Amino acid sequence: MSHWIKYMRFQEYETSCNRQKGAALIVSLIFLVIFGVLGVGLLTLASIEGRIADNYKVNTQVLYLAEAGIDQARETLRSSPNTVTQILTTAAGGDGQLSTSTDLATLVSVDTAWVNNATLTDLSGRSQGQYHVFIRNDAADGPTSVTDNNDVVRLLSIGRFRNAQKAVEVEVRRGSVPDLPAALTLDGPVTFDESNSVLFDIDGNDSGTPPVPARTAIGVISATDDTNVTGTILGPPDRSANYTGSGGTPSINDVSGSLSPELLTPAGLEDVVANIASYATQTYNPGFPGVTSLGNVGSASNPQIVVVNGDCFFGPATGYGTLVVRGDLTFSGNFTWYGMIYVVGQGRMYWNGGAQGEINGAMLIAASRGLPRTSLNPVGPLLGSRGPIVADFNGGGGNGIHYNYQALRNANRGLPYRRISYRLY
Repeated sequence: MSHWIKYMRFQEYETSCNRQKGAALIVSLIFLVIFGVLGVGLLTLASIEGRIADNYKVNTQVLYLAEAGIDQARETLRSSPNTVTQILTTAAGGDGQLSTSTDLATLVSVDTAWVNNATLTDLSGRSQGQYHVFIRNDAADGPTSVTDNNDVVRLLSIGRFRNAQKAVEVEVRRGSVPDLPAALTLDGPVTFDESNSVLFDIDGNDSGTPPVPARTAIGVISATDDTNVTGTILGPPDRSANYTGSGGTPSINDVSGSLSPELLTPAGLEDVVANIASYATQTYNPGFPGVTSLGNVGSASNPQIVVVNGDCFFGPATGYGTLVVRGDLTFSGNFTWYGMIYVVGQGRMYWNGGAQGEINGAMLIAASRGLPRTSLNPVGPLLGSRGPIVADFNGGGGNGIHYNYQALRNANRGLPYRRISYRLY
């Protein structure tokens, strides 16, 4: 009997174990399915994340491609020998009208690209995409017009990589230097010696075409300088009729309130000079007491930016563009300069020779540097406030200084185009 009971208990135990084994198998299968689903989900998620990362990379890359097109177009504009109107006329293509479309296929069919299908490569030479840049006029002149009146244009750059494409439109304006209120601006306490010639004149009325509103003939920065310069011109002999422009005759006025802020301090003047010098086409370092003698400079279609870090003689010669002299500037013989002349540093100008000398544009004289001048520091130490300047016209013959806005615009052609608005399509 006891054996039978033991047998029955063993059978119950074995049945219980078999049931537990079946349950364990089911639980294991359930966990296997769950982990399988999780694994597939993780793989899918990893794949999606990879695609998202790749899409982000490609879209970022086409944006950089479009930006690269804008930068290349700005530099090409800066260095082009053609006027903006000539550039727009060429870009308009056969119909003579610029398109306002942002569709690449349309633009290629009707306009001439300013930068055509340029390829950006990595360090190994592999292509990282292409870009096109199209140019159009600004809103003030009319987007489809090919006539430029303000040195402002719009650049549309379209970048392409794989199947992605982005367009960036930027409005740019040619860089410029602070506007001057006079044909001759004497930006400091001045020693002024007028010309002894009855033919010499300084005229603030614009001699360009079309003319802009008149400037004053000679601008000074204090009532004392206004009185002294005016008294010198009234003589005897009275040559007030030779100094014409806005603000009466003789046209001599205190312009201190209308000067740009950067022209009010030596540090600001130095910043203006440094900005111009960074785009110089010719730089001379004659040292001290050396002198640079300039001959002909540039042409009407190719104005130059010339910086002389020391004393300079100019003439007999013809020049076009911007001239910056950090030491003494001496004119002699028959000469003509079309554009802007800065005598900023020592601030001394001598108009010699008794011949025919003419500036069509404007001139600024300011002393941002003082003495002593040495071989190690040929332009002198920086001043704390604007120093005394010299404007000596005693040897001047005929002609003189005639304000010319168009000549000043032409002189700025070497300066870069700066962004003034941005739009992403």
